[in-house]
Amino acid sequence: MISASDARWKAAQNAERKAFHSWKLEEPTSHSQFFSQNFLLDSESFNGKSILEVGCSPAVAIHSLGQAHLRVGIDPLASEWGHYYRNSTNHIQGMGEYLPFKDETFEVVLCINVLDHVQNPSTVLKEIQRCLKKGGTLVLWLQTFSTLRIIRKVLNLIDAPHPHHFSDSDVSFMLQEIGYSVDHHHYKRASFNSAISVIKGKLIISGLKSLLANLFLGLCESSYMCSKTA
Repeated sequence: MISASDARWKAAQNAERKAFHSWKLEEPTSHSQFFSQNFLLDSESFNGKSILEVGCSPAVAIHSLGQAHLRVGIDPLASEWGHYYRNSTNHIQGMGEYLPFKDETFEVVLCINVLDHVQNPSTVLKEIQRCLKKGGTLVLWLQTFSTLRIIRKVLNLIDAPHPHHFSDSDVSFMLQEIGYSVDHHHYKRASFNSAISVIKGKLIISGLKSLLANLFLGLCESSYMCSKTA
């Protein structure tokens, strides 16, 4: 018998498949700006590192990190994103809850706009911690909400691609409970400009959802850079 969480996650994956045609691969320059603005990192920060990206959607970030020693991406829909990927990066189909790597394999793990899409966020963060080398870094970014918890629980049920809607404090608590050391934390209200640009890009429904979330649900952006200390 399929559990409620399994069914909800499968519904989220189906929603991702339906949105597949709207994905486009971003240019490396946009990722460089993203890392700089949210984490105060430049591309040289990743040079010579072994890097895993958990949730390597078509907007995969590791493609911009060409000087890394090793680049691996894992995603449940990796086989369907195939033609978006570049041959210089290894791509694996799989779930963040069950990372097929030995302990302490990677120096950096990226988890960008993913944690609210997974089946079990806490398990994903624990698996990432297991796969990080001691002193390694988790680079985590996701949209969060400042609205009431009861409203966020309703959103979990009706917002098909997102089984979870966290507040910034939810994420902070989860990281600390698992045992990460938070070295950098940036929290800000989401810009209207991103929603407008999505609408201009003819993704009207997605853009309107972002606008409404910003206006009424306190849509925010949370960035964390965490280290594994044990």
